[in-house]
Amino acid sequence: MNLATATSPAPDALPPTEPVSGDVVRAKIVDITADAFVLALGDKRLHLPKVEYTIAKGQPSPRLGDEVEVFLDDDRTGAQLLASKDKADALRLWDTLMNAAKDGTVIDGEVVAAVKGGLSVDVGTRAFLPASQVNLQGPVDLRPFIGQKLRCKVASFDRKRGNIVLSRRAILEEERAVLRAATLKTLHEGDQITGTVTRFVQHGAIIDVSGVDGLVDNGDLSWGSIRHASQVLEVGQTVTAKVLKLDADKGRVSLGIKQLTEDPWSHVAKKYTVGTTLRVKVLRTAEFGAFVELEPAVEGLVHASEMSWDKRPRRPSELVHSGDEIQVQVLDVKPNERRIALGMRQLTPNPWLALRKRFKNGERIEGAVKSVTEFGVFVEVADGFDGLVHASDISWTERVKPSERFKKGDTIAAQILDIDVSNERIALGIKQLTEDPWRTATKRLTPGTKVNGRVTKLVDFGAFIELEPGIEGLCHVSELAEERIEKPADVVKVGDNLEVLVLDVDPESRRISLSLRNQPVEVESDDEPVEAKPERFGTALSDKLAKKLGVQSKD
Repeated sequence: MNLATATSPAPDALPPTEPVSGDVVRAKIVDITADAFVLALGDKRLHLPKVEYTIAKGQPSPRLGDEVEVFLDDDRTGAQLLASKDKADALRLWDTLMNAAKDGTVIDGEVVAAVKGGLSVDVGTRAFLPASQVNLQGPVDLRPFIGQKLRCKVASFDRKRGNIVLSRRAILEEERAVLRAATLKTLHEGDQITGTVTRFVQHGAIIDVSGVDGLVDNGDLSWGSIRHASQVLEVGQTVTAKVLKLDADKGRVSLGIKQLTEDPWSHVAKKYTVGTTLRVKVLRTAEFGAFVELEPAVEGLVHASEMSWDKRPRRPSELVHSGDEIQVQVLDVKPNERRIALGMRQLTPNPWLALRKRFKNGERIEGAVKSVTEFGVFVEVADGFDGLVHASDISWTERVKPSERFKKGDTIAAQILDIDVSNERIALGIKQLTEDPWRTATKRLTPGTKVNGRVTKLVDFGAFIELEPGIEGLCHVSELAEERIEKPADVVKVGDNLEVLVLDVDPESRRISLSLRNQPVEVESDDEPVEAKPERFGTALSDKLAKKLGVQSKD
């Protein structure tokens, strides 16, 4: 007979008709033999094998006259019907479990074994308690639960297959909800609370505060640098924290542990002044430098550029290692940004000071080209020291593209323009080795001078005319002709050789203004001062030129 499909009448109720196989009935023990109990049901006798009567631990053995509830089986022994108390108890248990599954009744069970995925619990029959339903925190080590009595609810029930799934978590959640509501009514921002670490999350740790989950962000765990909460906390640990923010309606609580102690950064500005030498411990290295500990929760950074005077520094991990003790100098302190810049090389002689003593500004050097860039050429000045010849310092008169004139390995001469010790830079110049042609040209090309030149370029606002190699002047469109013209090409073209008049010379900006209209007549004598006869340059030019020469012009 399948217990899962059998039905039973209400307790203590006798069958209204002749009992048949599958019924559950109550009968009285009228005889006890070596292997069975004989029961009387009206004028019928039932045979109850002792193997079908399980005596619960601590219960007395049945006696003559006791009434028992039994299940009628198909088999017969002579004129007696076979009966089973165990099957009757099983049917009653299934009814109890089915009702518990429907109405959420709490049942008790004893954990008998840890099995795959959960626990095996004896609730009168074997039931399964999944690991996820054992507690509120999720799967843990289940072995300590063996032998414990647990209060559970029936999560699912399949009588046909004989499957029973329990949940202890459902009860814990109900109890926690009551406790949580009470806690939220009494909790306030600023309170100091005690709680238990229940789990870690990506951004911190969850702490159970009397039924309320509080989050401690990684940044609020310690004044020091914390990458994961497990660095300072353990699951199950009891901690004290401060309520930083509370949203009772949403049940959200933000907690802080570091807020219970003084911020060590509040005194670093006075304690670590610029120039102070310290002995510190290396915590970790990175591509850009090494982090060191000045005191608990106070870290400083030795940038890679401050580790060595070498212009080609090695990786920080090649110079220092975690756990090393090194000497550093305080370079900068920014308490508000929680940053302290430190240096190692400052405690050794600065080779740049020696370099500045060795080389003077204006000194001529020769060195190999170390690299060529779009903006200039790097030249070796001394072992380990390169200087830059900027593109603008290659030629006085030409716009030179460095890559078209130099290549790596070339030996070139240059002049030291400046050795900047603080910024560790050497400025070099090539054009400075020769005299500036503009200085000599502007001595000859004074206002009022006529000079021959060749048109090199036309633009909308005038024509550029080369007066000497590398020396150009601009003849503005208004100075190309007496009459108004639309564009320079109406009067001149590239390649024309012209005689022009110098109107203005500005050596600083390297500009020369020229004029092509109303050319002056031949000067009768080289000794005749030009400023005495401004009218020779025509009425259109006389005002400008006269102003330059400082005399009154004619109408």
